[in-house]
Amino acid sequence: MITLAKNKAKTRNLNRLRKPLPFTVDGKLRNISLGISLGEAYVGCSGGRLYLRVSMCDKKAVEMVAKAWGSSVGMHRYKIPRCKPTPENPEGHEYSTTVIGKRADLVIKGYEPEVIGTELYNKWKRLKKRCKQ
Repeated sequence: MITLAKNKAKTRNLNRLRKPLPFTVDGKLRNISLGISLGEAYVGCSGGRLYLRVSMCDKKAVEMVAKAWGSSVGMHRYKIPRCKPTPENPEGHEYSTTVIGKRADLVIKGYEPEVIGTELYNKWKRLKKRCKQ
């Protein structure tokens, strides 16, 4: 009975994720998002929860990462544009996708074989000790 209760608690935590689990769409997207994440992602702690964020001027690249992570794409509207205007992005907006808490843990664990030893992973481990999760 005790093991059944533990399994129910685990499935309940995963059921709380309203969007699809990370990396369920395609293995190619996982590899592309891994490359983008290693170059552009940053880790932080807000409100006692770890987050992983990718911000770029290229909306298509951020959409691929968001699709792999199972998150959405947001647009930043600054008074002074941070990006150079292009035909695809004439206003110069910056786009980002963020995963927080349990989903961020799942993303890092999904990247773990390749990401171990990188600056992103080391910062994740360092912040995990400091940040209450």
